[in-house]
Order: sequence, then structure tokens, then C-alpha cells
Amino acid sequence: MDFDRPEALLLLLPGVALILAGLWRSRPPIAPSRRSGALAARLAVFVLAVAGLASPRLPIGPPSPRPIVYLVDVSDSVPLAAREAAIRHIARLARMAEPRAEQWVVAFAGGARARRLGDPDRVEQDAELREWLLLPAAEAEARRDLEQRAKPNASPSSSSGPEASLKRIAALRQALDPGQTDLRAALRCLGGLPVSGRAPALVLFTDGRLTRPFDIRGWHALQKLAGTIAIGDTGGIDPGIEVESLSAPPYADAGQPFDAIVRFRAQGGESARIRLLVDDVPSGSTPHRCVPGSNVVTLPRLLLEGQGPHRLKVIVESPDDPEPRNNMGLALVHVGAAPEVLLVEGRRGLAAHLESALQVQGIRTERVDPARLPDRLEALKRFGAVGLIGVPSDQVTDAATEALLAASENEGLGILFAGGPHLAGEKSWRGRPAERLLPVTFDPYAPPTPPGHGPPATPDPSPPADTPSSPKPAAVEASAISLCLLIDKSGSMAGDNIRLAREAAIAAAETLEAGDTVSVVAFDVEPRLVLEPTAASRKDFIRDRIARIQADGGTHVYPALQAAYRLLRNDPAQARHAIVMSDGITQVADYRSLLNQMRADRITVSTVCVAADLTFDWTLMHNLAVWGGGRFYPALSFNEVPQIFTKETRVLVDGRARERAERERREKARVYASPPSTPPPSKPAAQAPPEIPLRITSDDEALTGLGNEPPPPVRGLLPATPRPASVTGVAAREDNRPALVLGRSGLGHTAAWLSDWSDEWGRPWLAWERFPAFSAQLVRSLLRRGPAIPFPGLVSAEIRGDRTEVSVDFRMAASQGSGRFTAQAEWRLENGAEHPIPLQQSAPFIVTGFFPAPPVGEASTLRVRLTDGNRTWAAPPLSVARAVPEELSGTIPTAFAEAADAGIPPATPMDAVSLPPDPSAPTDARSLPVGDLLLAAALFLLPVDIALRRLRI
Repeated sequence: MDFDRPEALLLLLPGVALILAGLWRSRPPIAPSRRSGALAARLAVFVLAVAGLASPRLPIGPPSPRPIVYLVDVSDSVPLAAREAAIRHIARLARMAEPRAEQWVVAFAGGARARRLGDPDRVEQDAELREWLLLPAAEAEARRDLEQRAKPNASPSSSSGPEASLKRIAALRQALDPGQTDLRAALRCLGGLPVSGRAPALVLFTDGRLTRPFDIRGWHALQKLAGTIAIGDTGGIDPGIEVESLSAPPYADAGQPFDAIVRFRAQGGESARIRLLVDDVPSGSTPHRCVPGSNVVTLPRLLLEGQGPHRLKVIVESPDDPEPRNNMGLALVHVGAAPEVLLVEGRRGLAAHLESALQVQGIRTERVDPARLPDRLEALKRFGAVGLIGVPSDQVTDAATEALLAASENEGLGILFAGGPHLAGEKSWRGRPAERLLPVTFDPYAPPTPPGHGPPATPDPSPPADTPSSPKPAAVEASAISLCLLIDKSGSMAGDNIRLAREAAIAAAETLEAGDTVSVVAFDVEPRLVLEPTAASRKDFIRDRIARIQADGGTHVYPALQAAYRLLRNDPAQARHAIVMSDGITQVADYRSLLNQMRADRITVSTVCVAADLTFDWTLMHNLAVWGGGRFYPALSFNEVPQIFTKETRVLVDGRARERAERERREKARVYASPPSTPPPSKPAAQAPPEIPLRITSDDEALTGLGNEPPPPVRGLLPATPRPASVTGVAAREDNRPALVLGRSGLGHTAAWLSDWSDEWGRPWLAWERFPAFSAQLVRSLLRRGPAIPFPGLVSAEIRGDRTEVSVDFRMAASQGSGRFTAQAEWRLENGAEHPIPLQQSAPFIVTGFFPAPPVGEASTLRVRLTDGNRTWAAPPLSVARAVPEELSGTIPTAFAEAADAGIPPATPMDAVSLPPDPSAPTDARSLPVGDLLLAAALFLLPVDIALRRLRI
């Protein structure tokens, strides 16, 4: 015997004790002859009541079999032959079920009806079932009977003849609505079935072509109602692989690498090869093992040469694919002009070696003297970067400084500085306005001393011998860092993207030091705390938690920022910082107010955004970093993400190290305030300065690929201190003096080379065989990132039948300006003429329009301009392509694709369908609840107990 509430039995022992005590102390006393009867009656009432509350169940038979429900699609898209076959397979499966198993049939289309299945051996002869599932045939047969009855020589029929059948069929047709296919109706009907006991097994017969949405959440709801699900395809279609899209950035600078992302669906298990063609020329291939449902593959770091549009074509090939015509994706990428770099040299010839190295690598240059340095923003627009090579600060005018600063911060212009010995004295940049352009601040310069020519060694400063020794300065503990990583785990992050995001988070955590803490929030439309604030020293635990992040869902950054704020707000760490990484469009929210609150609580935010197309809100992500007091890292490749995370974390760690060094310096200066005097140093003899060995200290993209080989030495370095938001890429091996410092200035990248590239200090570098590649890589890392970032809006285009719908959303621009905005758009086919697109307002600050869809195998280019009356912004060209005929698009039924994404086994032909396995077969027998009977017996004996105690007999 089992009990539903066995804890109620604990009342027995104390209850019996209380009954015994009460009976012996009863007033008036009970006669001894009646005491035993009263005791027995009261104990019986109490025991029966307690047993009834415990709800016992008496076994009455073997274990109950699992119910089975057959969902049959009877919409008009399913042919009668397929429905007839479904009846045969229901009969086959019904005979395979356990004896006494409940079996139900649910017919569904736009609505649903359910009926219990009768004898499994007579399913195919069940007239009512056949009428439900073969509704058009039943209606045609009833009409024939009615026509036959109308003939003069027809025999009379009963009143329940064809008229009644047609009336019944009409009511059934109205209830089922066969013109639609809605799995939600089947779900509602299934939830209302009087199925007893266990969750049923579900067998679904459908062609998978839904007319009403039923997404992955619907399939999860279906899984909760039905323990296991099997799907039989009534259409008999085996679409194999279907490419959904090829995403690539619509615009890229020459020499700028980017990612292309292939999204395709598969039935699962296929072995495929993904081939890429650029302008119809093969450009490599990669193998791939398909998974059921959605597959996302990233083709990393692609490079296109030559200005103008380039056609990317991807073909997913599989020997097992029965329909190869839907396996192609197209994209059009516009490559801008080869980057041009302005080299400004302080003396003739100082930039000659650098110019030659850049030209060898295909980077166009213009070399001028400081007098020709532009001092207007417009004059700087044609350059991707400006190199200030050995230029004295007094030759950089205030107007030129302001123009360079504005171009860097607002438009992404890169700035490169190279020093030299002539910048050590009066020509130094130390304290000058132009110093704001650089990622360093300069220190006073002391010339290097050749070996054997320095002043005599002096002892370390110490207190005089006749005074008590001063205490040594106490070690100053560095301020702790609390880092919160916000990782986008939306569905578009599937595949290599989420793997690289996990690697980036782990790399950032491992960059922290003892005493620091790290937390991780993964988000789609809702945030989820993956790693609570944890000591950075717990590396294995951190790796394990981060490795659990999987991709699914949509994207909403605001709740994730709120979660980070809650985590960091009460953290005692001195430095509290959040890094947001996302690759998709987020929802509108009051980000600025939230980030202002975070800044007020001394919490800073940086953003990392990766986008393979224009469906990303660059402007918002840039503003999040600006409002959050952090840094903005745009990237076109997910391979850059681990490096960016490490770089951003090192900014925090290096800033803490500089703070510690500064505190120690100040403490030492306070303790030893009066160092002993030393004799003046002797003047060294003229001799070449010693070489300073260098080492690479960062894996920034500017230094990627240099390997483990140490870089050449230099013969001199200008003394400088990196700014808090910068990274030291190359440093002196012995004393860690910075040689190359990399930083950001708004949207622009900056670099300071504290030696020179001439024969004075940099001769070993000029002789280095890898100098051309290094210099080109450094300059490319500084170049402005194309025009996608400044456009203050979102442009999208989607092919709908024979038209393409375009939408321009400029709400972000409207929130920052006060003018009246106007959008204009044009389209053209490849090598064709441009045509205007009429745009109409569909919502506040959103306009839409239509233009003809491109022919199969071709792409259209869309150009959009936005103006507020004073300024005009041009969006990068956007391409839309039709890779396959419309009749082959979407050949994998929606229902099957979403079901595979939900983890349900893929659809099979009906003759291959079997009853889904039972993962939790019960071992207990069927039982009868008797709790209510016991409570009724207790109530029946209660008057007997009262009579024995109260009545005088």
C-alpha cells in the first residue's frame, strides 16, 4: 500500500497518547465497564481519520500503460492519399501499443477535434474516423448519395441519409477550418483531453506547412504535455539541405578582413562541404557535419582585392542531398578604395623607409612636410590614417590639433606617432596641446649612457647613520578589479561564434590577477547569471561555468545591463567595469539614464560589437560605451573577439599596475625626502648609444602573426607613460619601458612608436626582413573602419515574392538631433542604372518602400541617404540577392525545422514512423485511492464514541 501524504502518519503516536491521557482523566469519570468500549471507539475514529488524511492507495492491477495520441493534419495541403496512408499507419501503431492503453486521435487544421480510438483491429473500418480524416471524400460521397436519391427510380432512404451527413460534415468543416494549418489548435485540444495518469506519447502526421506561426516555444510546450514525440511526414518530401542566407558586410575597405556567415537547414547527419566562390572563382572550401535543424557556419577573415562590388557565392554540397538546387547563397560586398595614409615628416627623409614599406604592401601614401598638415576636418576625410613621423610639437598648429582630434574621435581617423632623438629637448611633445592626440604622456628625457661612461655608482638613498632608521614604505596593495562580462547568446551566435565568445570570456578572466573578481551574464531577451562574482584565481571553476553557455533566443541588451548594475553596484572593488559583447539588433530602451546611474556609482561600460552585415546598431553600441565611460570596439570578425576581450581587460590591469607604481613612488619620495648629494656626473665620451632589447607584450591585432621571434632592438626611446585606456604592445626587455603603445581616441585608433624609423635609433628595425609586413599591419589596424559606423540609422531589405521591401529606421538620429529628417533611397541591378524608391512613413522616424526583386542568381544594390537640412549621411551600399527560385525557397517545412531546433527527432516518412520510446516506464501497479472511504468511516464511528462517553445506559 502506498500513501500520497505519508507525513500525516506522524500524528498517530502523539494522538494515541493524548487519547489515553484524556480518557483516564475524563469528568465525570466513566464506569470501568464502559471505559474499554469508549477507548476502542475513540482510537478507531482517530486512526481512521489519520489514515484517511494520509491518502492510502490499494493496488488493484498491473502498471497502467502509457496513453498514445495521434495528431493528424487534415488541412487542404495534405492530399487524400496521404491521409488514407495515415489511417493505415495509425492502425499499425495501435496494434503495436500495449493492451489496455488509452489511444486518441486528434484531427487538426485551423481548428481541432478529438475522439477516443476503439478496437485497434477495426481502425481502418471506423466510419466516423474516416469521415473526420477524409473530409473531402466523405463530403463528395454524401453529395453523390444525395444526387442518386434525387433520381426518379431511387429507392427511399431514412431521414438520417445524405442530408444529415452533409449537415454533420458542414459543422465538422467549420470546426476544423481545413484552409488553415495551426498546430496551436492541436496543442489546445491535446491539453483538454481527459488522459489519465502519465504523459502520453505523441505521433504527429503532417506535411509541416503551417499557415499560422508555431515557433520553438510552441514545440517546448508540446513536449511538456507529451513526454515523447514522433513525426511522420505526410508530404513525402526529403528536402535535404537548404541554404537560408549568406551574410557578409555590405562594405569593406581594401585589405580589411571580415567574416561571412552561412545559415542553412538540414535534416541532420549529412556530411557536407561548403565551397566559397568570389566573383565565380573558387576561393576555398571547408567540411561540415550537419546537425538537424539550423546550421550556422562562419567563414573567417576573408580578404577581397580590388575596388568595387564583389560577388560572394557559397554552395553547400552533400552526396546525400536529393535537391541540390536550393543549396546556394549569394551576397554582394562593395570594396572601397585602397586606404591612403598621410605621412607628415619632421625632417626630409624621416618617413622614407616607412613609406617604402607601406607601398610594398599595397597601401597608398602621401608624404608631406609639417607646413602642409591639414588644419580642417574636410581636408582629412580622404585619409584613413595620419602618420606624424618625427614631427616637433611646435610644428603642429592648434587648428591642426583640433582637426585631427575631431577626425579621430568622431570619424575614426587613425593617428600614428614616431619619435626620434631630436624630439627629446625643446621640440618635445611633453605638455603641448598636440600631446592629446597620442596614447601616451611624455616624461623628462635623460640621454642614454654608453657602457663604462656613466657616473660612479651611488648607494641607495637612506637615512643618515646617526638618526634612527626610517621605516620602510609599506607595500601598497593594488585596488581590486571587479569585471562583469555580458555575453550575447542569441540564436545568431550559434556555432563558432558562441565558441569564440566563450574563449574570449575565459581569456579575459585569466588576464585578471589574484584579488580580482569576475562575473558572467549570458543574455538573449532575458539575462541569465552564468557565473556569480568569483575570485579570478578559481580558474577551473570559471572555465567550467563559462563553457556551459549555449546560443538561442533573441537579443535585448538593456536587462543585461540592469543585471550587471545590480552585481557591481554594491561590490567593494575600486575598479568596477562591464564589457558588453553582442552581434545583433537590440530593443529600444532608456539606455542613457541607466548608464548615467552606473557612471554615478563609478561603474564603467565598454562594448564589443561584431556584425557581418548592416543589421547591427553600431551607433547605439558606440553611444553605450561613450555614456558608460568605456571603450567601443567594432569588429567584422568573431576571431577578433578573444583578442579584444584580453586587450580590454589588460587596460584595467595595466591601469591598476600604473596606479600601484605611482603610489609606491610617492611613498618612497615621502619617506626619503632628503637624498644625499652626489658629485656631478662626468661627461661621457662620444659613443653610439647602446642597443635596447625589446619584447612583444600584447597580442593586439597590430602585432598578430609576429610569432615568438623577439623583435629587433632599438638604440633609443623617448620616455613616456601610457594613458590609462591604452595598451603597451612592445616594451624594453629589461625595464619594461614602453616602445609601442596602442590606444583609442573615440572611434579612432592611435599608436605611438617611441623610437624612430631612421638610421639614428631604428636602424635594426629597418634591416629587419619583416619590417614591411609589420608596418603595414600596424597601419591597417589604425585605419578608419569604413562608413558603416557614422550612419545614424538602420537599413534593412527583405525579398517578399516579386518585390523587395526596404526599411530605414532613424530613431537614434532623431533622439540626438532637432532637425526634420528626410530619407532617400535608390536601387540598381549589377552594372545597371539607378532607380529611385518611393518611401512612406510607417511609424515615427521609420520609412518603408518597395522595389523589384532581383532575378534568380543576381543581386540588387540599395543606397540610402539621410539628411536633417544641415548634414547628410550616406549609408554603405546594401545588397539583396536571390540565390534560388522562389518555388525552391523554404522547401524544408517550417514545422520540421522548428521541431528540430527544439531537439525533437527529425520527421521521417510515414512507413518509418514507430511509437516513440518510453523514457520513464512505471514500475508500480495501478491503485485505488481509499482515503475518502476511511474518512467516511471515521465520521460514522464518531456518534458511537460520543454515545459511549456521554449517555447513561
